[in-house]
Amino acid sequence: MADVTIIVDGAERTCSAGLISAAGLYAVAGPGCIGLRWKRADGIEIPLSPTDRMRIRGGEVFVSGAPVEEDNPQLSETFSPEFNGGRELRLPRAKVSGKSLRENDAEFPQGRLFLILEEEELDAEIGDDVVVVVREEDAYLVIPPGDDDAVDVEECGRHDRRVPRHRQYRIRIDREKRIVEAREITGRQILELVGKSYHEWALNRKLPDARRVRVEP
Repeated sequence: MADVTIIVDGAERTCSAGLISAAGLYAVAGPGCIGLRWKRADGIEIPLSPTDRMRIRGGEVFVSGAPVEEDNPQLSETFSPEFNGGRELRLPRAKVSGKSLRENDAEFPQGRLFLILEEEELDAEIGDDVVVVVREEDAYLVIPPGDDDAVDVEECGRHDRRVPRHRQYRIRIDREKRIVEAREITGRQILELVGKSYHEWALNRKLPDARRVRVEP
């Protein structure tokens, strides 16, 4: 992940971009830092506990000081991060648990929640007990639940959900399911997963609307 610049008590500090723990921000702030708070553009300060997670892009402003009583203050206005491609979700507070955020999905309240990280290699899966500091520019995605860590590409397509960038993907070839680690794979490699040759077999991709599209080698 790339390094970016944040501001802590008026001084520039270098920090890794991406979803990082507030404990990492405390370390960047320096020894003895207490009561670290993210200062929003509207002036409201959000206290950060070391276990909180926050998406860092660069340019964020933080201040430190004596801890405050309200750990998650009510905002002056609700805000709408991107959620499953839309902005209908409205949040009254900046800090939300993964479980509470995920349960806003009416179709998959027990699904898997991801924070989309455009610049990084993989998107970040958010567990139920993780508290994230949500920002309006963040984008979250819920996909159908699964039995293991692999993302089921067919299930995502069936329910019109974007496939998050992850470590493993499950694909179906005829009636056989296979797990692959590459986000992009050739038609030849797909056939080889089930012991077939591209010279003898044609490969078609079945779209969610049941249309079939030829996959070249």
